Amino acid sequence: MSQNQLVSVEFHGQSILATLNDGKPYVAMKPICENIGLQWEAQQKRIQRNHVLAQGMSMMDMVAEDGKQRKMICLPLTMLNGWLFGVDVNRVRPELRDKLMVYQRECFDVLFQHFMPQPAPTQRPYNPAIDYTRISPSQAQDIKELVHQVVDSGVQTFGETWNRLHNKFRVNSYLELPATKYDEVCAYLRGKLPPVPAPAPAPKPAPAPQPSFITKSVFISPTAMAKCIELRDDGSKQGVSFASNLLGEIQFALMFNGSAAHTRLTVSSAREMGNALLEVADAQAALERRAASAT
Repeated sequence: MSQNQLVSVEFHGQSILATLNDGKPYVAMKPICENIGLQWEAQQKRIQRNHVLAQGMSMMDMVAEDGKQRKMICLPLTMLNGWLFGVDVNRVRPELRDKLMVYQRECFDVLFQHFMPQPAPTQRPYNPAIDYTRISPSQAQDIKELVHQVVDSGVQTFGETWNRLHNKFRVNSYLELPATKYDEVCAYLRGKLPPVPAPAPAPKPAPAPQPSFITKSVFISPTAMAKCIELRDDGSKQGVSFASNLLGEIQFALMFNGSAAHTRLTVSSAREMGNALLEVADAQAALERRAASAT
């Protein structure tokens, strides 16, 4: 029988009693059963019935913090989960189920970290020529996306792009790039991208027509001209009104230099415009004479 110093490990407000025997952690089983609410006598028989657990069970003399010795049945920490998961959650009282599941999920990890602390990571020798502040994960993603753009543009392959980047900045991996080199690396990769073509210039607006007193852009409808001539000898009131209106529209079109709103009044040449005006003027004068003689 061995004699060992008892260790109390806090777990969710309760104490788990354990000890080290030849550098190997053991857990006192009765206090754990009492913490969960399990009947110790029944669990002791279950441990003794299990061939593997029975072989690992050990009766130890433990020296408590008050100096008193206690005999306790212990299991190696490596067997604790085997015992815990052998307790069926569905067969314990409902009020014990939550606590049992907490012990099944977390107890081993807490005890393992207490007795088997992880060694500190090995640090590489300090090199004053290297900036050990690495780029952040988001900066690493930016660099990776730029490499993809270079490859997608057909400039270089992935292997060629990564190798040149690593050689230029003297790293084994882009994840080792110092944060102070982030902007320089991005500029280096962007410099490999082909230039973006300039946008096509916007079309220039058509030049405005030059003004003139009589312009070829003013026409008279042939139908209107024929009607005007037809009404030359018509002494009716309708004929006078039509001729007067047509003359007014032609003068209005000339005033606005043949704007788009009056394209129906265009004439093919200045000469035709003059003849059209004379035709209308003659028709209007004839109508006015007939109207005067009728009165």
